[in-house]
Amino acid sequence: KLRAPIELENLLPYNLEYRIYDKDTDQNWRSYLRKGGVMPVHSVELGHLILLNIQVQDTGHSPIHHFYCSF
Repeated sequence: KLRAPIELENLLPYNLEYRIYDKDTDQNWRSYLRKGGVMPVHSVELGHLILLNIQVQDTGHSPIHHFYCSF
């Protein structure tokens, strides 16, 4: 079975916007993920430094929360 190198799954009770940044190639990808949704990410290479920025939407709190992680 062929699978994407990375799959993002939103287990939060909120929708979110995310940005994936490949530091090795200086490329950005942005998208939106609904609560409970899964998004396959085919556009990355696992040997590269990949950063993830998440903006959680509609939490009732201000400011919007930002999370950073690397794979």
